Amino acid sequence: MFKGGGISGVELINIAGIQQRPVLFSDPYLRHPLQARHPLQARLATMPYLAHITLIVRDYDEAIAFYSRLGFTVAEDTFIPEQQKRWVIIQPPLPQSPSLPETETSDGRAGQAPISRSPLASSQGATILLARASNAEQEAFIGNQAGGRVFLFLATDDFDRDYKRFSDAGIEWVRPPKIEAYGKVAVWKDLYGNLWDLVQHY
Repeated sequence: MFKGGGISGVELINIAGIQQRPVLFSDPYLRHPLQARHPLQARLATMPYLAHITLIVRDYDEAIAFYSRLGFTVAEDTFIPEQQKRWVIIQPPLPQSPSLPETETSDGRAGQAPISRSPLASSQGATILLARASNAEQEAFIGNQAGGRVFLFLATDDFDRDYKRFSDAGIEWVRPPKIEAYGKVAVWKDLYGNLWDLVQHY
């Protein structure tokens, strides 16, 4: 078995002359293998990936307002009339794009060096589906989807920046920042009581 050439972050494997096939991407931001989300990546991929995580909420708009304060954005908000519900997808803040060195254009004006915008260059992880509870059984799980354990883990590339930003937004911290062997972490609570980690891996 030997490795073939890489194609924009896709590593190809050739086994005894069998046609090359792509394997999982490695996402440097989340630090674990992650299946690509772009349609082109999906065609190249060989395994499924985690697309959405359901978060049960009492009300769509109050949940959107809360998470918007933390930098989350609404990726989709579609009403489904036959089910009398909305399909609401939010995504966490994305890593900041690296600053680009200034260059000089052909007419002498200052500009920035080009950067690759290939959809294969990075992946953004799973998004969150806000699902409004529709009966008493579902309502019982609002704020306690993990039975009191930390439910979701929000990775950051700058813990101190986001800790301050979340604190300024009025977030309630359940456990203060702590240095662990794997990185820096603190636990916060959302508007319903679900526990989240804010973590920067080393």
